Amino acid sequence: MRLAPAVLLLVAAALHVITAAVPDIYDLPVRWLAQPETEFAVRSRGIGRDRFVGDAEVVGWWRSDKPVWLITEESRLDLWRPRLGGDPGAIVARSGTRVLLGNRAAHAR
Repeated sequence: MRLAPAVLLLVAAALHVITAAVPDIYDLPVRWLAQPETEFAVRSRGIGRDRFVGDAEVVGWWRSDKPVWLITEESRLDLWRPRLGGDPGAIVARSGTRVLLGNRAAHAR
């Protein structure tokens, strides 16, 4: 499955979708894994800060009983593996070098 259609389905189901990669889904309500200060709207207007999450928040959500989906570059899976409990799970969808992963709760749905 391609990444953008998969993300559309997840967002429609009101699930947590976090991206650590630059996706082709800018208009969807995903959470960005980055420093909010890097975004112009946050710096200049003080809006959009709620769309950003940090590593610690992602790890906490990933280990929770809430469905969480993570978009990241496939080359960064080795960096995410220890943070996500050793096994980031199966790749659900991909788009070029970006992949979509889901936590246990996401796969249980």
